[in-house]
Amino acid sequence: MHWLDRAYLNPDNSVTAQRLITPDHPFLENNQLLPCALIELLAQAAAAGVILASRSSAKKLKSGVLAAIQEFQILAPVHIHDLLTLTACQEKSFGPFSAATLRASLQNRAIATARMTFHLQFE
Repeated sequence: MHWLDRAYLNPDNSVTAQRLITPDHPFLENNQLLPCALIELLAQAAAAGVILASRSSAKKLKSGVLAAIQEFQILAPVHIHDLLTLTACQEKSFGPFSAATLRASLQNRAIATARMTFHLQFE
C-alpha cells in the first residue's frame, strides 16, 4: 500500500514526509482518517527517515517493527483532501531499538503527536 507521497531528510537528520488524503484511502470512516492509519503514517515517516539516513552509511535496513507507542495524542480529525505533513526526529538508540518523536500537522497546526520506539535490524 502507498502510505507517503514524498519524504526527505532535513539537515538536522529529522525527516519530513507528506501524504494527501484521497477519497479512495482504505482507512476512512465518515470522511475522516481512522486513528490506526494516523499511527501508521507516523511510523512510515519514521521508517523513511531511517532509510534516507542509512543511505549515507554502510548500513542497510533489513527490517523494522514498531515496538511501542507512548504519549499518542490526536488533537484534531484528518479529512479527505487534507495534506498531512509528518515529521520524525530520532531521540536516541539503544542496541537494536530506536526512539523517535513524531508529529502530524496540517498547515503548521498539530493534528497528532507521539513518541514511538522501533526495533531495527540492519544487514
